[in-house]
Amino acid sequence: MSDPAFRLQVRSKIWLEVDGEPVFGRGREELLRLIQNGNSINAAAKAMGIPYRKAWTYIDAMEKRLGLPLVNRQKGGVGGGASSLTPQAMQMLDKFNALQQGMQGIIDDKFHELFSLPSLCDFGIACEPRNLKRRTMSRGSRMPLP
Repeated sequence: MSDPAFRLQVRSKIWLEVDGEPVFGRGREELLRLIQNGNSINAAAKAMGIPYRKAWTYIDAMEKRLGLPLVNRQKGGVGGGASSLTPQAMQMLDKFNALQQGMQGIIDDKFHELFSLPSLCDFGIACEPRNLKRRTMSRGSRMPLP
């Protein structure tokens, strides 16, 4: 731990559940954003490296658990199908993004409060005055250790 390249970091994951079942998280957010960008469930599934059927199952589960449509589907034909996000899906993406950003700010603040250099002395890390120089840090979830 005395290696100056070592960085203590905080990580967190946020997801939404309905009745204990996952309904929305980073993976499903990514799926919807890829559908939004490519207008295709199939293209989104390929970009994520998952089978089309799995992507479709995720969408179906989200829609059933939330009780609202998220993806407009147009069946394929000569020119192929197309998919687009519903206004409810766009709203869900915006709110989930705001939730993630808000929670990350709270987590970063608490992390810096609990793991600032003086509090690292609680872990038995050398805390002589020369090791407690004031260090300026930008807001984020990384901090150098002595």
